[in-house]
Amino acid sequence: MFTLFYVYAIIGMEIFNTNTFEYIPNSPYSTDEFVTFNTFYGAIMVLFQIMIEANWSAFTYDYAYKFNDFT
Repeated sequence: MFTLFYVYAIIGMEIFNTNTFEYIPNSPYSTDEFVTFNTFYGAIMVLFQIMIEANWSAFTYDYAYKFNDFT
């Protein structure tokens, strides 16, 4: 399980890193600064919270708002 989290965290850091790609700042859905794909720890936290279905819809809306695309 940790190996899958590791792989998906690295992929998420490449795709959803807000330090690298252009995005809309100051999302109204963003509640926690550490729950992002900017760091490995943050990526693991996002994946874990999505796995246990804790507030996954807020992550979805936050990233859809930041990147201006739901897909």
